[in-house]
Amino acid sequence: MPVVWFGVLGLAAAGAATPWVERLDNGLTAIVLEDHTLPLVSVQLWYRVGSADDDPQWPGLCRVARTILEHREQAASRLRAAGIRFESGTLPDACYFHSVLPPDFLRPVLELEVRRASPLDVSPEMLADGLARAAAGGDARTGQAQDRPDRCLLQAVFSNHPYRYPSTFVAARLQDLPTARVNDFIRRWFVPGNATVLVVGDVSEKATLELLREHFGALPWSQPGRRREVPSPPVDRVHVSVPGDRAGLYVAWLTPPAGQFENAAIDVLMHRLCNLVDGRLCKRLRELGCSPPQWRREAWREHGWVVLSFAGSGAAIESSARVPGSGQAVQDHWRCQTRAWAEQVERAVREELDAMRAEPSGEIELNRARALADRDLLLRRETFSRRALEVGWYQVVAGDLLLADFARSQIAGVTVSDVRAAADLLCAARTVTLLRVAGDAQAAPAEACGETAAPLIMPTSARSAAQPATQPGSGWELSQPAAAAPPYLVTVERPAGGVEVAVLQIRSLPLGNVRTIATWRAAQPPDRAWRIPETEGNWWSAEQVRDYLSYHGLDLAVRPGLVDGRQAVLVSSGQGRYAAQLIEMHAALLAAACGESSDASPDAVRVIVVGEVDPGEALEAVRLAWADGKVSRLSSAAALSPVAEADPREPEIWRSSRRYVECLLELDSARAIADWLERGVMHPWPRFPACGSP
Repeated sequence: MPVVWFGVLGLAAAGAATPWVERLDNGLTAIVLEDHTLPLVSVQLWYRVGSADDDPQWPGLCRVARTILEHREQAASRLRAAGIRFESGTLPDACYFHSVLPPDFLRPVLELEVRRASPLDVSPEMLADGLARAAAGGDARTGQAQDRPDRCLLQAVFSNHPYRYPSTFVAARLQDLPTARVNDFIRRWFVPGNATVLVVGDVSEKATLELLREHFGALPWSQPGRRREVPSPPVDRVHVSVPGDRAGLYVAWLTPPAGQFENAAIDVLMHRLCNLVDGRLCKRLRELGCSPPQWRREAWREHGWVVLSFAGSGAAIESSARVPGSGQAVQDHWRCQTRAWAEQVERAVREELDAMRAEPSGEIELNRARALADRDLLLRRETFSRRALEVGWYQVVAGDLLLADFARSQIAGVTVSDVRAAADLLCAARTVTLLRVAGDAQAAPAEACGETAAPLIMPTSARSAAQPATQPGSGWELSQPAAAAPPYLVTVERPAGGVEVAVLQIRSLPLGNVRTIATWRAAQPPDRAWRIPETEGNWWSAEQVRDYLSYHGLDLAVRPGLVDGRQAVLVSSGQGRYAAQLIEMHAALLAAACGESSDASPDAVRVIVVGEVDPGEALEAVRLAWADGKVSRLSSAAALSPVAEADPREPEIWRSSRRYVECLLELDSARAIADWLERGVMHPWPRFPACGSP
């Protein structure tokens, strides 16, 4: 009997689909999540085994095993040859195989995944091929360990814990790995009882569950392995120094595991400290002559971390060229200056964290930090593939795929008290500071950062075996009918002054796209076009624009158009509810850039809006934004609007099912769809079936 989660009233109220979950008799978990936003399907095969489950004697064993399964029976090559988007990866806590495809191609892809999940005896030739492929794409292929700060940080933060090795690391000693050891690892971990098959996208849940039962139900049951228990890293402060080609400082804190609310509060806290508009730490570093800090946060099944990085620059560290003398004296002076700079930065970090514990910030600053954290989350989910894969990650690593939908509500619910608690958490957590000093001979030796052996170098025969086949798709072509184009209609009107607007409403796209395209008759557009005034005048200053955009989690970028030298395009993305404001901002920017000169005005303007937006509201916003004739020459020159003479997606380009699939998979986000609308393709999805082989 299927096990269905009914306790998702919040999702139902929000209009999100309810996942259907069933555990088969062999232990495999089958999940189907309907998402009819785009005519795409994600098929994911996950195993709850990652680099943290490697035998301590064989770091990288899981990566090698996953690579062998990836290329088993040329499965990856066959998928890619058919135009299907395929990827696989090894994470600290899981491995995955992920395909993105049109709905009509679901059955043949499931047939291929069943073969990948079937029992396997690894031969010496398969092992040699897997070792060569894993080494070629892993961390061990270049350089020494001390040249990679991340590996040194992992070693220091997660000492005596399996997370101390990057999931991409392949130890040099794996070249002596016995075949029997690989077979034992695969039979222990890559079994149905340790697997999850997830199908997300434009499918029917009941029919898809039946397909999963039909294909995966016959796999044999086997007892999966269990991760060994290891103690958590101690709570202390650690300082590490390593040589490098340039100076830099990294500060890392141990944080809660995946799925915990504290991670959302930490994200908001880091944006409050590091954003370019009113970030407390960013402002402090500017006073020290430092560039803005970079930060990232990762979470795994047992722990997580957040890492702040600072680049040493000539403005912050005195250049060694100013020091008299040469040789050792210059190096000693450079090391001394770098360490002094690092102490200042580290002190600033500690003091700003303490300040956040005492007086976190007001609601305005907090709202900006929440908006920026929400935007980061939306960017991670911009494409269909990323959104679907994140659902699988939450299920297998965080323990509940419903957390993927609750993540945004967690960010919105972060309060001033939560930010204060996040600062307290970091101040009390294990903290590692890593200083990279150019040419520092007294830095920590290589063994402090892990492997000391040379990188894995395979024999010539094994390297040649790892090369892809010359005809990877021979004998395996998808012959399914072409998927039907979605019933999306582009609304095209000229509501004001000859300005053309094209609106494509697609519900549930997390990140909408708004762009304004200006075209001039002259060979070059005016130099002032699209420039934001640096000082306050008739319109906002550049500082005010940055303030507004960051407060609402929006962006603004200028790029050339499709017509060389005659077009400029202003592109913004954000939540669909801000489409009207972005349309108004684009129009005001163009008017401010052109000023009073009619010669500076463009001859044609197009506005494109894609995403979860109401077409009527978008059209009304264009009418209001352009009603006062901001650009006087538009009505007489609207024909310059760059509309393609013919739809490039005519039947003659569909020479194979591969080309059809590739084109369909390109349309996976509001940004990608807007690109086609900009080219003048008013119905961007392929409307014609494949025409057979070339």
